[in-house]
Amino acid sequence: MVASNKSALEEVLEMEKNMMQAQWVLNPPQPPSMLRQIVDNIKDTLLPHPNPNAFSYLSSNQTRFSKRAFAFFQDLFPILASFQDYNAHKLKCDFMAGLTLAIFAIPQCMGNATLAHLSPEYGLYTSIVPPFIYALLASSREIVIGPGTVDSLLISSMIQTLKVPIRDSIAYTHLVFTVTFFAGIFQVAFGLFRLGFLVEYLSQATIVGFLAAAAVGIGLQQLKGLFGIVNFTNKTGLFSVVKAVWTSFKNKSEWHPYNFVIGFSFLCFILFTRFLGKRNKKLIWLSHVAPLLSVILSSVIAYKINFHEHQVKDYRVEVLGPIKGGRFNPSSLYQLTFDAKVVGHLIRIGLTIAIISLTGSIAVGRSFASLREHSIDPNREVVSLGIMNIVGAITSCYVASGKFITVGTVVEALMSLAFAVVKLLKSSSSFRRDSSSPSSMALKSTEPQSTPYNTLAGRTWRRISASPDCRFVTMHAGSLSRTAVNYNAGSETMVSNIVMALTVLMSLKFLTGLLYFTPKAILAAIILSAVPGLIDLNKACEIWRVDKMDFLACAGAFFGVLFASAEIGLAIGIAISFAKIIISSIQPAITVVGRLPGTDAFRDVEQYPMAVNIPGVFIVSLKSAWLCFANANLVEERIERWVKSGKTKDGKGGETTFIYVILDASSLTNIDTAGIASLMELNKNLASRGVKLAIANPRWHVIHKLRLANFVSKIGGRVFLSVGEAVDACLGTKVETQVHFHSSSKHKFENDFNAFTTSKATNLASPSANLNNLGEDDSRVCENDNGRFQKTSAFRVELIRLGWSSLGNKS
Repeated sequence: MVASNKSALEEVLEMEKNMMQAQWVLNPPQPPSMLRQIVDNIKDTLLPHPNPNAFSYLSSNQTRFSKRAFAFFQDLFPILASFQDYNAHKLKCDFMAGLTLAIFAIPQCMGNATLAHLSPEYGLYTSIVPPFIYALLASSREIVIGPGTVDSLLISSMIQTLKVPIRDSIAYTHLVFTVTFFAGIFQVAFGLFRLGFLVEYLSQATIVGFLAAAAVGIGLQQLKGLFGIVNFTNKTGLFSVVKAVWTSFKNKSEWHPYNFVIGFSFLCFILFTRFLGKRNKKLIWLSHVAPLLSVILSSVIAYKINFHEHQVKDYRVEVLGPIKGGRFNPSSLYQLTFDAKVVGHLIRIGLTIAIISLTGSIAVGRSFASLREHSIDPNREVVSLGIMNIVGAITSCYVASGKFITVGTVVEALMSLAFAVVKLLKSSSSFRRDSSSPSSMALKSTEPQSTPYNTLAGRTWRRISASPDCRFVTMHAGSLSRTAVNYNAGSETMVSNIVMALTVLMSLKFLTGLLYFTPKAILAAIILSAVPGLIDLNKACEIWRVDKMDFLACAGAFFGVLFASAEIGLAIGIAISFAKIIISSIQPAITVVGRLPGTDAFRDVEQYPMAVNIPGVFIVSLKSAWLCFANANLVEERIERWVKSGKTKDGKGGETTFIYVILDASSLTNIDTAGIASLMELNKNLASRGVKLAIANPRWHVIHKLRLANFVSKIGGRVFLSVGEAVDACLGTKVETQVHFHSSSKHKFENDFNAFTTSKATNLASPSANLNNLGEDDSRVCENDNGRFQKTSAFRVELIRLGWSSLGNKS
């Protein structure tokens, strides 16, 4: 008798467990209202998160005015924090790094200015004020600021539609300053209102295609300087440039061979020194000084040629000519143009350049910061970039940034080390998985896997390479940059930026006269040496292998920029990326699910051929975040078609007659009224065929809306916490836990409870009497189940399950 009662009590406790799980699903807390969600999203997106270190000067433990004042200025200017433990060694490292940066940056900035169709001195101006402002305001210690190659190309290609620089260079320069001002305004707004998510609309595939096309455009534009072509097109399109080059070649007076000889020779020299630096780390300094050394040697050669051959025009070398110098950045405040006819176009160009300038800059800052185990504040970085561009716009600077920085030697060394570790771990058999484990089944599926081998090393490398920072860094690895030079030179703080700015200022004041004979071909060679780092064929091939739609966005951006313009190329890439999202939402992935042998896991039968279909139960998983008007009818029709045919998606169902259809809603985060209507129609059509519908693991908002629409009661309360419990309930291996609504009589409760006790072959003739007559052993069983249940708890549980909570309390 005691054993029988004990068995019955265990069944009641098991039913209580199932009931509790059903209550978890069906009775979650009230989800936040739509207004509350909108407010929370705005707060999380637009408002800055609280910084525990911010406003530390207001803390009560800092009573001295000097400490509070220093804390205030330290929050305002993060560079002051580095001075707390600053010493002579760090000053020496920063000073040497700043000098190295100046040697590297001077020729590069002059070349970028010519790419933007500005005089070379504007590139030097942009390497003075913006780095100084950024060094004071930013939290990063490694990023080096200066004019970017891609920014220069965008400025020249987009502003030329408003004003041709050859015809009116002064008006063109004023428009460049105004665009820089608007770009800074947008960047400050992005940082203050946390609008950096707008940059995320530029997918990685779009950026890869855009950079590759920009590199081609940059290379084509440098043909003018490399060949010394006099009359060249202002357009950046492929056909226009090829036509201009071909026309110049047919007319020998349009180009000069000595320009090509000098430019191509020093281009080979720069690339050769870079090759030597990669092969021998001791010679890396040679690749740093190669651009400046090329400028000096080529200037001497051009001076000799022009001095002795000044009468022979066919052999003249095109030089920069006079460069304005001898003073600090002149003011350009009154040169900003706000003419109503062009201001709208300038705002649009400023927004485009602001977004492009920000793309990747934070990722690079985080990557280098992680190497020295310190963090940066992305919001502060964006604001700093904006402020320096605003100040730069009124001090004769154009757009400066730290973006698209290729971290050649540093990344190559890290990648070599990573591959060495991967190779070492690969050779160790102790890191291999057991082939019979469930995780090994995942790697044995018929779908191609990205893992090259089934080892811990492979898994580790996939996690490293999957991070956004690593993806960005490796995407542009291949050429040196100012930031890589700064890091390799041993800089400790942002003082290296200040030293670089002061060195460029001294050069601008005293050495600009020596740049008179600098060949334009050498600046073209310096820019061309950086072009290969912008083209990442390996990444493009990887995108093709992984996702064809992403590759379509990459190709669209590439050909759009190459044959039309930068704006059109970016628009095409973004449009294709959004089209991919829309197509994915309209055609959600609906998969047939089976149980993996020896496990409680249910997986796609196509991806895991070893998965077993449950006889009489058809399990469908909806791999979509939203069941809405765009895809609800498709989901309904596809499920009905599969059930009607009696076959699973892969054709393994044979003539199985389905009794239950279980919809796995674990991936479904939201549903609208059209989605609910389609589920009701699906339940109605299935019921007409004698098939019952069950829902497994619905998310918070989904189950809330289904209850409000009275859908849960229409499917008989068949809502379960997991697919496994839904299958067990449908097969009758466990007591099906349902929540019964609208109970109306005590007679119904007694019939339900007697049916339960009879089905379990217990001797509980009277619920209350038998539960009160439980022996000591039965009480001990109740108490051993986590110590939560009393002798009469099972009876109360059954009352609550059937909606008789008041009787349960009286009992």
